[in-house]
Amino acid sequence: MENLCFKIRANIEFMVKLGWSSGEIIDALKKVYGDQSPSRGQVFEWIKRFKKGREELKDDQRSGRLSTSTNEDMSAKVQEMLDKDERISITEIARNLNISYGSVYIILTDRLRLSKLSARWVPKALRSEHMIQRAEASVLFLNMLQADPENFVFSHCNWGWDMDLPV
Repeated sequence: MENLCFKIRANIEFMVKLGWSSGEIIDALKKVYGDQSPSRGQVFEWIKRFKKGREELKDDQRSGRLSTSTNEDMSAKVQEMLDKDERISITEIARNLNISYGSVYIILTDRLRLSKLSARWVPKALRSEHMIQRAEASVLFLNMLQADPENFVFSHCNWGWDMDLPV
């Protein structure tokens, strides 16, 4: 999303330097970016900034309170609680760390990349050790299949079947 904002602002700056009118710029942005184009008010604001000589495409720094509950330290505390009990709820974590439910959720899903599965917090994506285990198992099964393709399924899978299937 941030990259798209830079592209749009760069295009606005370019069109302003070419001397296009505000209406032409808005129409061109709608034609190119469709639903993702900025609102008329935003376009007018950036046109005004570029006409005053602004060169920077980034947003201005805003004053405001920094987030203290979704920082690295708090993420480490949440991870520590999960290591002790992977079935712990968001509400319990929030209560123990004295932060909001939403902050805990952001830490779990965005920072730690976890999702809730069967009452346990698990990684959203495979970790490197899981990928290595899967690759090793796949090679093992492939070798077993190549060694005995006729009986691979029946001799290596514990289905409780001990019969030949009709061809």
